[in-house]
Amino acid sequence: MAVLISLPALPSKATRLVVAILVVILFIHTRCMSQAERGNITITGKLEPNNHGPSDEEQYLIRLKKQYGLTSDIAWTARRVRSFEQGSELNSVTYIDATFHSNKFHYINVATPNRRKLVTQELLDIAVPESPCPRQVDASDFLFAVSTTYEQVMEHEFTAVKDWARWMTGGNKYGNGATFILILDMANDLEVSKTSEVLKFYGIDAYVTSSTAHMSAINRYLSILQIIKSFSTTLASKGKHKKWYGILDDKIFLPNLSYLQQRLFSYNSNNELYVGLPSERSDWAIGQGYATTYGGGAVFLTSSAVSRIVELPCYQFEDKGGPGSKRWDSMLQDCVSKHTKMTMRVLPSFYSPSDNDNYSKDTDSYETGIQPLTLHHSDERHQLNPSVAHLVTDACGEACFLRRYRFRDNWVLVNGYTITEYPDGMNMADMPNSIAGLSGNEQAQNYVIGPVSIDEDSIRRKVLFWTGRRNVWRLVDSARGNNGDVWQAYVKRGAVDEGRLTKRNDEDIMDSVIVLIWEAAVSALQ
Repeated sequence: MAVLISLPALPSKATRLVVAILVVILFIHTRCMSQAERGNITITGKLEPNNHGPSDEEQYLIRLKKQYGLTSDIAWTARRVRSFEQGSELNSVTYIDATFHSNKFHYINVATPNRRKLVTQELLDIAVPESPCPRQVDASDFLFAVSTTYEQVMEHEFTAVKDWARWMTGGNKYGNGATFILILDMANDLEVSKTSEVLKFYGIDAYVTSSTAHMSAINRYLSILQIIKSFSTTLASKGKHKKWYGILDDKIFLPNLSYLQQRLFSYNSNNELYVGLPSERSDWAIGQGYATTYGGGAVFLTSSAVSRIVELPCYQFEDKGGPGSKRWDSMLQDCVSKHTKMTMRVLPSFYSPSDNDNYSKDTDSYETGIQPLTLHHSDERHQLNPSVAHLVTDACGEACFLRRYRFRDNWVLVNGYTITEYPDGMNMADMPNSIAGLSGNEQAQNYVIGPVSIDEDSIRRKVLFWTGRRNVWRLVDSARGNNGDVWQAYVKRGAVDEGRLTKRNDEDIMDSVIVLIWEAAVSALQ
Protein backbone atom coordinates (compact mmCIF):
# COMPACT_ATOMS: atom_id res chain seq x y z
CA MET A 1 0.00 0.00 0.00
CA ALA A 2 1.37 3.39 -0.96
CA VAL A 3 2.62 5.70 1.76
CA LEU A 4 0.17 8.55 2.08
CA ILE A 5 1.19 12.15 1.84
CA SER A 6 0.14 14.43 4.64
CA LEU A 7 0.58 17.91 5.99
CA PRO A 8 3.76 18.45 8.01
CA ALA A 9 3.30 17.89 11.73
CA LEU A 10 2.95 20.99 13.92
CA PRO A 11 6.52 21.86 15.00
CA SER A 12 7.61 22.40 18.59
CA LYS A 13 8.45 25.87 19.98
CA ALA A 14 12.18 25.27 19.43
CA THR A 15 11.60 24.07 15.90
CA ARG A 16 9.43 27.09 15.12
CA LEU A 17 12.23 29.35 16.36
CA VAL A 18 14.74 27.64 14.05
CA VAL A 19 12.30 27.96 11.15
CA ALA A 20 11.92 31.68 11.85
CA ILE A 21 15.70 32.16 11.86
CA LEU A 22 16.05 30.25 8.58
CA VAL A 23 13.28 32.30 7.00
CA VAL A 24 15.06 35.54 7.95
CA ILE A 25 18.36 34.23 6.53
CA LEU A 26 16.60 33.13 3.35
CA PHE A 27 14.90 36.51 2.99
CA ILE A 28 18.22 38.34 3.29
CA HIS A 29 19.83 35.95 0.80
CA THR A 30 17.12 36.34 -1.82
CA ARG A 31 16.94 40.11 -1.39
CA CYS A 32 20.68 40.35 -1.93
CA MET A 33 20.74 38.28 -5.09
CA SER A 34 22.28 40.27 -7.91
CA GLN A 35 20.07 41.81 -10.55
CA ALA A 36 21.88 39.70 -13.13
CA GLU A 37 20.65 36.50 -11.51
CA ARG A 38 17.07 37.72 -11.82
CA GLY A 39 17.49 38.78 -15.46
CA ASN A 40 17.59 42.56 -14.90
CA ILE A 41 20.40 44.95 -15.77
CA THR A 42 20.79 48.67 -15.29
CA ILE A 43 20.31 49.86 -18.84
CA THR A 44 18.60 53.22 -18.99
CA GLY A 45 17.91 53.59 -22.70
CA LYS A 46 19.62 54.79 -25.86
CA LEU A 47 22.87 56.58 -25.11
CA GLU A 48 24.89 58.44 -27.71
CA PRO A 49 28.57 57.44 -28.00
CA ASN A 50 29.79 60.79 -26.65
CA ASN A 51 27.92 60.52 -23.32
CA HIS A 52 29.90 60.22 -20.13
CA GLY A 53 30.03 56.81 -18.47
CA PRO A 54 29.60 53.38 -20.06
CA SER A 55 27.01 53.10 -22.80
CA ASP A 56 24.23 50.53 -22.68
CA GLU A 57 26.21 48.27 -25.01
CA GLU A 58 29.32 48.57 -22.86
CA GLN A 59 27.33 47.59 -19.78
CA TYR A 60 26.01 44.54 -21.57
CA LEU A 61 29.44 43.58 -22.89
CA ILE A 62 30.82 43.74 -19.33
CA ARG A 63 28.00 41.42 -18.23
CA LEU A 64 28.72 38.93 -21.03
CA LYS A 65 32.47 38.98 -20.38
CA LYS A 66 31.96 38.36 -16.66
CA GLN A 67 29.41 35.55 -17.01
CA TYR A 68 30.44 33.73 -20.17
CA GLY A 69 34.21 34.14 -20.53
CA LEU A 70 34.41 35.62 -24.02
CA THR A 71 37.70 35.58 -25.91
CA SER A 72 39.82 38.71 -25.47
CA ASP A 73 38.90 39.86 -28.97
CA ILE A 74 35.41 39.36 -30.36
CA ALA A 75 33.36 40.04 -33.46
CA TRP A 76 30.34 42.12 -32.37
CA THR A 77 27.17 43.38 -33.98
CA ALA A 78 23.99 44.72 -32.37
CA ARG A 79 20.55 45.69 -33.68
CA ARG A 80 17.45 47.10 -32.11
CA VAL A 81 14.26 45.19 -32.88
CA ARG A 82 10.84 46.79 -32.99
CA SER A 83 7.98 44.30 -33.03
CA PHE A 84 4.50 44.99 -34.34
CA GLU A 85 1.46 42.73 -34.16
CA GLN A 86 0.20 41.31 -37.42
CA GLY A 87 -2.74 38.93 -37.12
CA SER A 88 -2.69 35.58 -35.37
CA GLU A 89 -2.37 33.15 -38.30
CA LEU A 90 -0.17 30.23 -37.34
CA ASN A 91 2.71 29.60 -39.72
CA SER A 92 6.03 27.98 -38.97
CA VAL A 93 8.03 30.73 -40.71
CA THR A 94 7.70 34.50 -41.15
CA TYR A 95 9.46 36.09 -44.11
CA ILE A 96 11.24 39.39 -43.48
CA ASP A 97 11.82 41.60 -46.52
CA ALA A 98 15.18 42.83 -45.25
CA THR A 99 18.74 41.64 -44.97
CA PHE A 100 19.94 40.56 -41.55
CA HIS A 101 23.68 40.95 -42.12
CA SER A 102 23.51 44.51 -43.43
CA ASN A 103 24.79 45.48 -40.00
CA LYS A 104 28.37 44.18 -40.32
CA PHE A 105 30.52 42.82 -37.49
CA HIS A 106 32.98 45.06 -35.68
CA TYR A 107 36.12 43.68 -34.07
CA ILE A 108 36.27 44.59 -30.40
CA ASN A 109 38.90 44.19 -27.72
CA VAL A 110 36.85 43.19 -24.70
CA ALA A 111 39.22 44.85 -22.20
CA THR A 112 39.30 48.23 -24.01
CA PRO A 113 36.25 48.36 -26.28
CA ASN A 114 35.76 51.13 -28.81
CA ARG A 115 32.42 52.65 -27.87
CA ARG A 116 31.61 53.79 -31.39
CA LYS A 117 31.96 50.25 -32.68
CA LEU A 118 29.71 48.90 -29.94
CA VAL A 119 26.83 51.32 -30.27
CA THR A 120 23.64 50.09 -31.92
CA GLN A 121 22.74 52.01 -35.05
CA GLU A 122 20.22 49.97 -37.05
CA LEU A 123 16.55 49.24 -36.37
CA LEU A 124 14.84 46.06 -37.53
CA ASP A 125 11.02 45.81 -37.77
CA ILE A 126 9.63 42.32 -37.14
CA ALA A 127 6.02 41.14 -37.24
CA VAL A 128 4.78 39.03 -34.33
CA PRO A 129 1.43 37.26 -33.83
CA GLU A 130 -1.12 38.90 -31.57
CA SER A 131 -0.63 37.56 -28.05
CA PRO A 132 -0.38 38.88 -24.49
CA CYS A 133 2.83 39.21 -22.54
CA PRO A 134 3.13 36.66 -19.71
CA ARG A 135 2.29 39.18 -16.97
CA GLN A 136 -1.00 39.95 -18.75
CA VAL A 137 -2.32 36.37 -18.70
CA ASP A 138 -5.09 35.44 -16.25
CA ALA A 139 -4.46 31.79 -15.37
CA SER A 140 -6.87 31.60 -12.43
CA ASP A 141 -8.68 28.60 -14.00
CA PHE A 142 -5.54 26.47 -13.57
CA LEU A 143 -4.08 24.44 -10.74
CA PHE A 144 -0.63 22.97 -11.42
CA ALA A 145 0.95 20.14 -9.43
CA VAL A 146 4.58 18.95 -9.43
CA SER A 147 6.51 16.43 -7.37
CA THR A 148 10.27 16.65 -6.87
CA THR A 149 12.95 16.70 -4.17
CA TYR A 150 14.12 19.48 -1.90
CA GLU A 151 17.61 19.17 -3.40
CA GLN A 152 16.21 19.72 -6.90
CA VAL A 153 14.39 22.86 -5.78
CA MET A 154 17.53 24.35 -4.21
CA GLU A 155 19.93 23.31 -6.97
CA HIS A 156 21.84 26.02 -8.89
CA GLU A 157 20.36 28.98 -7.01
CA PHE A 158 16.73 27.87 -7.40
CA THR A 159 16.88 27.24 -11.16
CA ALA A 160 13.74 25.08 -11.06
CA VAL A 161 11.84 27.75 -9.12
CA LYS A 162 12.93 30.47 -11.56
CA ASP A 163 11.62 28.35 -14.44
CA TRP A 164 8.27 27.76 -12.70
CA ALA A 165 8.02 31.44 -11.80
CA ARG A 166 8.59 32.45 -15.40
CA TRP A 167 5.30 30.91 -16.55
CA MET A 168 3.50 31.02 -13.19
CA THR A 169 3.97 34.78 -12.74
CA GLY A 170 5.46 36.28 -15.91
CA GLY A 171 7.38 38.68 -13.69
CA ASN A 172 4.23 39.76 -11.87
CA LYS A 173 5.04 39.61 -8.16
CA TYR A 174 1.39 38.86 -7.42
CA GLY A 175 1.28 35.85 -9.74
CA ASN A 176 -1.14 35.14 -12.58
CA GLY A 177 -3.97 33.63 -10.55
CA ALA A 178 -2.92 30.01 -10.96
CA THR A 179 -2.42 27.78 -7.90
CA PHE A 180 0.65 25.58 -7.48
CA ILE A 181 0.96 22.38 -5.45
CA LEU A 182 4.47 21.08 -4.79
CA ILE A 183 5.11 17.70 -3.19
CA LEU A 184 8.63 17.06 -1.89
CA ASP A 185 10.01 13.59 -1.33
CA MET A 186 10.83 13.03 2.36
CA ALA A 187 11.48 16.69 3.16
CA ASN A 188 11.48 17.71 6.81
CA ASP A 189 9.53 20.63 8.26
CA LEU A 190 12.41 23.07 7.88
CA GLU A 191 12.89 22.16 4.22
CA VAL A 192 9.17 22.50 3.53
CA SER A 193 9.16 25.93 5.19
CA LYS A 194 12.23 27.13 3.31
CA THR A 195 10.80 25.92 0.00
CA SER A 196 7.55 27.77 0.70
CA GLU A 197 9.45 31.00 1.35
CA VAL A 198 11.47 30.67 -1.87
CA LEU A 199 8.31 30.14 -3.91
CA LYS A 200 6.63 33.07 -2.18
CA PHE A 201 9.61 35.32 -2.90
CA TYR A 202 9.28 34.55 -6.62
CA GLY A 203 5.56 35.34 -6.55
CA ILE A 204 4.23 31.78 -6.76
CA ASP A 205 0.96 31.03 -4.94
CA ALA A 206 2.01 27.61 -3.62
CA TYR A 207 0.93 24.87 -1.24
CA VAL A 208 3.99 22.80 -0.29
CA THR A 209 3.88 19.45 1.46
CA SER A 210 6.02 16.34 1.77
CA SER A 211 5.74 12.56 1.74
CA THR A 212 6.06 10.95 5.17
CA ALA A 213 8.49 8.33 3.85
CA HIS A 214 10.41 7.71 0.65
CA MET A 215 8.08 7.12 -2.27
CA SER A 216 8.75 6.30 -5.91
CA ALA A 217 7.92 8.98 -8.46
CA ILE A 218 4.91 6.93 -9.59
CA ASN A 219 3.41 6.79 -6.11
CA ARG A 220 4.11 10.48 -5.48
CA TYR A 221 2.41 11.49 -8.70
CA LEU A 222 -0.58 9.22 -8.21
CA SER A 223 -0.93 10.62 -4.69
CA ILE A 224 -1.02 14.12 -6.18
CA LEU A 225 -4.52 13.44 -7.47
CA GLN A 226 -5.88 12.84 -3.98
CA ILE A 227 -4.27 16.05 -2.74
CA ILE A 228 -5.69 17.94 -5.74
CA LYS A 229 -9.17 16.65 -4.98
CA SER A 230 -9.00 17.69 -1.32
CA PHE A 231 -7.26 21.01 -1.96
CA SER A 232 -9.63 22.03 -4.76
CA THR A 233 -12.54 21.58 -2.34
CA THR A 234 -10.84 24.01 0.06
CA LEU A 235 -10.25 26.50 -2.76
CA ALA A 236 -13.86 26.24 -3.92
CA SER A 237 -15.06 27.09 -0.41
CA LYS A 238 -13.08 30.34 -0.77
CA GLY A 239 -14.59 31.12 -4.16
CA LYS A 240 -11.57 29.91 -6.18
CA HIS A 241 -12.93 27.43 -8.70
CA LYS A 242 -10.46 25.64 -10.96
CA LYS A 243 -11.34 24.17 -14.35
CA TRP A 244 -8.10 22.43 -15.30
CA TYR A 245 -5.60 20.50 -13.17
CA GLY A 246 -2.13 20.13 -14.69
CA ILE A 247 0.11 17.32 -13.40
CA LEU A 248 3.63 18.06 -14.58
CA ASP A 249 7.15 16.65 -14.48
CA ASP A 250 9.51 19.02 -12.69
CA LYS A 251 11.27 19.61 -16.04
CA ILE A 252 8.15 20.81 -17.86
CA PHE A 253 8.05 24.45 -18.96
CA LEU A 254 4.84 26.07 -20.24
CA PRO A 255 5.92 28.85 -22.63
CA ASN A 256 2.53 30.07 -23.83
CA LEU A 257 -0.29 29.92 -21.28
CA SER A 258 -2.64 31.98 -23.46
CA TYR A 259 -2.27 29.46 -26.30
CA LEU A 260 -2.70 26.59 -23.82
CA GLN A 261 -5.92 28.23 -22.62
CA GLN A 262 -7.11 28.56 -26.20
CA ARG A 263 -6.56 24.86 -26.91
CA LEU A 264 -7.90 23.50 -23.61
CA PHE A 265 -10.88 25.84 -23.43
CA SER A 266 -12.13 24.46 -26.74
CA TYR A 267 -13.21 21.44 -24.66
CA ASN A 268 -16.12 21.36 -22.23
CA SER A 269 -14.43 21.33 -18.82
CA ASN A 270 -17.62 20.03 -17.21
CA ASN A 271 -16.95 16.64 -18.80
CA GLU A 272 -14.49 13.97 -17.67
CA LEU A 273 -11.47 14.92 -19.77
CA TYR A 274 -7.92 13.61 -19.81
CA VAL A 275 -5.45 15.53 -22.01
CA GLY A 276 -1.77 14.86 -22.72
CA LEU A 277 0.75 17.41 -24.01
CA PRO A 278 3.83 15.64 -25.43
CA SER A 279 6.44 18.20 -26.47
CA GLU A 280 8.59 16.51 -29.11
CA ARG A 281 9.44 13.16 -30.68
CA SER A 282 11.24 11.94 -27.54
CA ASP A 283 7.90 12.12 -25.68
CA TRP A 284 6.39 9.45 -27.94
CA ALA A 285 6.90 5.68 -28.00
CA ILE A 286 7.69 5.01 -31.66
CA GLY A 287 8.05 1.64 -33.34
CA GLN A 288 8.10 0.40 -36.91
CA GLY A 289 5.22 2.33 -38.41
CA TYR A 290 3.39 3.14 -35.17
CA ALA A 291 3.47 5.69 -32.35
CA THR A 292 1.76 6.35 -29.05
CA THR A 293 2.24 8.63 -26.07
CA TYR A 294 1.43 8.72 -22.37
CA GLY A 295 1.38 12.51 -22.21
CA GLY A 296 5.07 13.41 -22.21
CA GLY A 297 5.13 14.33 -18.52
CA ALA A 298 2.31 16.88 -18.88
CA VAL A 299 -1.25 15.70 -18.19
CA PHE A 300 -4.30 17.93 -17.72
CA LEU A 301 -7.53 16.74 -16.10
CA THR A 302 -10.91 18.28 -15.43
CA SER A 303 -12.37 18.26 -11.92
CA SER A 304 -14.77 15.41 -12.68
CA ALA A 305 -11.92 13.35 -14.17
CA VAL A 306 -9.86 13.81 -10.99
CA SER A 307 -12.80 12.72 -8.82
CA ARG A 308 -13.32 9.64 -10.97
CA ILE A 309 -9.68 8.53 -11.13
CA VAL A 310 -9.02 8.63 -7.38
CA GLU A 311 -11.84 6.10 -6.90
CA LEU A 312 -10.43 3.56 -9.38
CA PRO A 313 -9.06 0.27 -7.96
CA CYS A 314 -5.76 0.56 -9.82
CA TYR A 315 -5.16 3.93 -8.18
CA GLN A 316 -3.94 2.08 -5.07
CA PHE A 317 -1.08 0.50 -7.03
CA GLU A 318 2.19 0.50 -5.11
CA ASP A 319 5.43 0.88 -7.03
CA LYS A 320 8.77 -0.02 -5.45
CA GLY A 321 10.76 2.03 -7.97
CA GLY A 322 14.06 0.92 -9.40
CA PRO A 323 15.09 -0.31 -12.88
CA GLY A 324 12.27 -1.34 -15.15
CA SER A 325 9.64 0.79 -13.43
CA LYS A 326 7.17 2.56 -15.66
CA ARG A 327 6.72 6.31 -15.73
CA TRP A 328 3.90 7.86 -13.73
CA ASP A 329 2.08 9.06 -16.85
CA SER A 330 2.25 5.55 -18.32
CA MET A 331 0.79 4.01 -15.16
CA LEU A 332 -1.92 6.67 -15.07
CA GLN A 333 -2.91 5.91 -18.65
CA ASP A 334 -2.98 2.16 -17.97
CA CYS A 335 -5.24 2.78 -14.98
CA VAL A 336 -7.63 5.14 -16.77
CA SER A 337 -7.93 3.10 -19.97
CA LYS A 338 -8.55 -0.16 -18.09
CA HIS A 339 -11.31 1.10 -15.80
CA THR A 340 -12.97 3.99 -17.66
CA LYS A 341 -14.04 4.98 -21.16
CA MET A 342 -11.88 8.11 -21.05
CA THR A 343 -9.53 8.43 -24.00
CA MET A 344 -6.49 10.68 -23.72
CA ARG A 345 -6.89 13.68 -25.98
CA VAL A 346 -3.44 14.60 -27.24
CA LEU A 347 -2.35 18.16 -28.07
CA PRO A 348 1.06 17.75 -29.73
CA SER A 349 3.65 20.50 -29.99
CA PHE A 350 6.73 20.00 -32.14
CA TYR A 351 6.00 16.44 -33.27
CA SER A 352 2.92 14.60 -34.45
CA PRO A 353 2.72 11.06 -35.89
CA SER A 354 1.08 12.63 -38.96
CA ASP A 355 4.41 14.35 -39.76
CA ASN A 356 6.64 12.85 -42.40
CA ASP A 357 9.03 10.95 -40.14
CA ASN A 358 11.84 10.95 -42.68
CA TYR A 359 12.10 14.70 -42.09
CA SER A 360 10.96 15.16 -38.50
CA LYS A 361 13.21 12.55 -36.88
CA ASP A 362 16.45 14.33 -37.81
CA THR A 363 15.26 17.89 -37.22
CA ASP A 364 16.04 20.06 -34.20
CA SER A 365 12.51 20.53 -32.87
CA TYR A 366 13.17 24.02 -31.54
CA GLU A 367 14.22 25.25 -35.00
CA THR A 368 10.97 24.24 -36.73
CA GLY A 369 9.09 27.45 -35.94
CA ILE A 370 6.27 25.54 -34.26
CA GLN A 371 4.41 27.29 -31.44
CA PRO A 372 4.85 24.84 -28.52
CA LEU A 373 2.47 24.15 -25.66
CA THR A 374 5.22 22.53 -23.58
CA LEU A 375 8.99 22.28 -23.38
CA HIS A 376 10.31 19.09 -21.77
CA HIS A 377 13.91 18.66 -20.57
CA SER A 378 14.96 21.65 -22.68
CA ASP A 379 18.23 21.96 -20.78
CA GLU A 380 19.24 18.34 -21.45
CA ARG A 381 17.88 17.95 -24.97
CA HIS A 382 18.74 21.40 -26.33
CA GLN A 383 21.13 23.02 -23.81
CA LEU A 384 18.60 25.81 -23.40
CA ASN A 385 17.77 27.62 -20.17
CA PRO A 386 14.01 28.09 -20.72
CA SER A 387 13.39 31.00 -18.35
CA VAL A 388 16.33 32.94 -19.83
CA ALA A 389 15.23 32.25 -23.42
CA HIS A 390 11.60 33.06 -22.63
CA LEU A 391 12.38 36.54 -21.25
CA VAL A 392 11.94 38.09 -24.71
CA THR A 393 8.19 37.50 -24.44
CA ASP A 394 8.08 40.41 -21.98
CA ALA A 395 8.73 42.66 -24.98
CA CYS A 396 6.97 40.93 -27.89
CA GLY A 397 4.31 38.62 -26.39
CA GLU A 398 4.13 34.90 -25.70
CA ALA A 399 3.68 33.89 -29.34
CA CYS A 400 7.01 35.40 -30.44
CA PHE A 401 9.01 32.80 -28.48
CA LEU A 402 10.79 30.32 -30.80
CA ARG A 403 9.21 32.15 -33.73
CA ARG A 404 11.20 31.49 -36.92
CA TYR A 405 12.12 34.38 -39.24
CA ARG A 406 13.75 34.08 -42.65
CA PHE A 407 15.63 37.08 -44.09
CA ARG A 408 16.44 37.85 -47.72
CA ASP A 409 20.15 37.09 -47.33
CA ASN A 410 19.69 33.48 -46.08
CA TRP A 411 19.83 34.25 -42.39
CA VAL A 412 17.28 32.64 -40.05
CA LEU A 413 16.36 33.79 -36.54
CA VAL A 414 14.61 31.41 -34.15
CA ASN A 415 13.71 33.86 -31.41
CA GLY A 416 15.23 32.83 -28.08
CA TYR A 417 17.25 29.93 -29.51
CA THR A 418 19.50 30.45 -32.56
CA ILE A 419 20.56 32.75 -35.36
CA THR A 420 21.85 30.84 -38.38
CA GLU A 421 23.62 31.89 -41.58
CA TYR A 422 23.49 29.68 -44.68
CA PRO A 423 26.25 31.18 -46.87
CA ASP A 424 25.79 28.65 -49.67
CA GLY A 425 22.04 28.99 -49.87
CA MET A 426 18.90 27.53 -48.32
CA ASN A 427 15.27 27.03 -49.15
CA MET A 428 11.99 26.37 -47.37
CA ALA A 429 9.14 24.21 -48.63
CA ASP A 430 5.99 22.56 -47.32
CA MET A 431 6.67 19.31 -45.51
CA PRO A 432 6.11 16.50 -48.05
CA ASN A 433 2.92 14.55 -47.55
CA SER A 434 3.27 11.30 -45.65
CA ILE A 435 1.58 7.93 -46.00
CA ALA A 436 0.75 5.92 -42.91
CA GLY A 437 2.72 2.74 -42.31
CA LEU A 438 5.48 3.22 -44.92
CA SER A 439 9.14 3.28 -43.91
CA GLY A 440 12.63 3.39 -45.34
CA ASN A 441 13.07 6.03 -48.05
CA GLU A 442 9.33 6.28 -48.59
CA GLN A 443 7.23 9.04 -47.13
CA ALA A 444 6.50 7.63 -43.70
CA GLN A 445 3.70 8.43 -41.29
CA ASN A 446 3.26 6.52 -38.05
CA TYR A 447 -0.05 4.91 -37.17
CA VAL A 448 -1.36 6.02 -33.77
CA ILE A 449 -2.08 3.14 -31.41
CA GLY A 450 -3.33 2.93 -27.85
CA PRO A 451 -6.11 4.79 -26.00
CA VAL A 452 -5.27 8.20 -27.47
CA SER A 453 -6.95 10.63 -29.84
CA ILE A 454 -4.88 13.40 -31.44
CA ASP A 455 -6.24 16.93 -31.89
CA GLU A 456 -3.88 18.53 -34.39
CA ASP A 457 -3.09 22.23 -34.54
CA SER A 458 -3.54 24.30 -37.68
CA ILE A 459 0.10 25.37 -38.09
CA ARG A 460 1.42 25.09 -41.64
CA ARG A 461 4.77 23.35 -41.38
CA LYS A 462 7.73 24.37 -43.53
CA VAL A 463 10.90 22.29 -43.87
CA LEU A 464 14.28 24.00 -44.25
CA PHE A 465 16.69 22.56 -46.84
CA TRP A 466 20.32 23.65 -47.10
CA THR A 467 23.69 22.54 -48.44
CA GLY A 468 27.27 23.58 -47.72
CA ARG A 469 28.16 25.77 -44.77
CA ARG A 470 25.98 26.54 -41.76
CA ASN A 471 27.07 29.08 -39.12
CA VAL A 472 25.09 29.03 -35.89
CA TRP A 473 24.94 31.59 -33.06
CA ARG A 474 23.21 30.20 -29.95
CA LEU A 475 21.42 32.18 -27.28
CA VAL A 476 23.49 32.38 -24.10
CA ASP A 477 21.92 35.32 -22.28
CA SER A 478 18.84 37.50 -21.95
CA ALA A 479 18.41 40.52 -19.72
CA ARG A 480 15.77 43.15 -19.17
CA GLY A 481 16.66 46.83 -19.10
CA ASN A 482 15.05 49.33 -16.76
CA ASN A 483 13.00 50.71 -19.65
CA GLY A 484 11.48 47.29 -20.38
CA ASP A 485 13.66 46.45 -23.39
CA VAL A 486 14.95 42.87 -23.54
CA TRP A 487 18.56 42.28 -24.55
CA GLN A 488 19.57 38.96 -26.11
CA ALA A 489 23.10 37.69 -26.78
CA TYR A 490 23.68 34.98 -29.39
CA VAL A 491 27.24 33.63 -29.43
CA LYS A 492 29.24 31.54 -31.86
CA ARG A 493 32.32 30.27 -30.10
CA GLY A 494 35.65 30.65 -31.83
CA ALA A 495 37.54 27.56 -32.93
CA VAL A 496 40.55 26.42 -30.92
CA ASP A 497 43.72 27.95 -32.34
CA GLU A 498 45.54 25.05 -33.97
CA GLY A 499 47.82 27.17 -36.08
CA ARG A 500 50.51 24.51 -36.30
CA LEU A 501 48.07 22.11 -37.95
CA THR A 502 45.80 24.34 -40.00
CA LYS A 503 45.79 27.96 -41.02
CA ARG A 504 42.91 29.95 -39.52
CA ASN A 505 41.80 33.54 -39.82
CA ASP A 506 41.50 35.66 -36.68
CA GLU A 507 37.74 35.70 -37.28
CA ASP A 508 37.63 31.90 -36.94
CA ILE A 509 39.42 31.92 -33.58
CA MET A 510 37.58 34.73 -31.77
CA ASP A 511 34.09 34.50 -30.32
CA SER A 512 31.35 36.16 -32.35
CA VAL A 513 28.44 37.95 -30.63
CA ILE A 514 25.12 39.09 -32.08
CA VAL A 515 23.02 41.26 -29.76
CA LEU A 516 19.32 41.89 -30.37
CA ILE A 517 17.60 44.58 -28.31
CA TRP A 518 13.85 44.03 -28.37
CA GLU A 519 12.09 47.29 -27.67
CA ALA A 520 9.24 46.93 -25.21
CA ALA A 521 5.84 47.35 -26.83
CA VAL A 522 3.52 49.87 -25.19
CA SER A 523 1.11 47.07 -24.26
CA ALA A 524 3.93 45.16 -22.58
CA LEU A 525 4.53 48.02 -20.16
CA GLN A 526 0.93 48.14 -19.01
